Amino acid sequence: MRRTSVLPLATLALMVAAVPAAACNPAMPVIRSDKGLVFTAEAFAHPTWRQHSADGRLRTYGRQIWRGRIGARTAYLTFDEIPGTSGPNHHLAHSLDRPPAPLRWGRAGRWDLGDSFIVRGGPLDGVWTVTNCTR
Repeated sequence: MRRTSVLPLATLALMVAAVPAAACNPAMPVIRSDKGLVFTAEAFAHPTWRQHSADGRLRTYGRQIWRGRIGARTAYLTFDEIPGTSGPNHHLAHSLDRPPAPLRWGRAGRWDLGDSFIVRGGPLDGVWTVTNCTR
């Protein structure tokens, strides 16, 4: 019976797991709409808070927020993290509804908006595609 070491396989598995989902340059999102608009993110915040859900249980909610520009105007790309819901609900607007938690702006770490996503409703609705990442 031939004995093989699991070390090479374990090393390979760790290397694959350490590879980021996408290489992005610059490190913040740059996205283009199907209408030709370009949003370039400049800062990121991720407020979280706890509140009672409709069933009375205390749950953690969150919002990912990218502050950036579309042309000369400030814009905010948000994604709400709502427990028990499925699928993303992206929103993009020139104003921001403040979440019930303080915002601490910084640079985003690892993020993944997918290759494209849909913003429904409002003047910035449409299909938005990430332009600065390669997989």
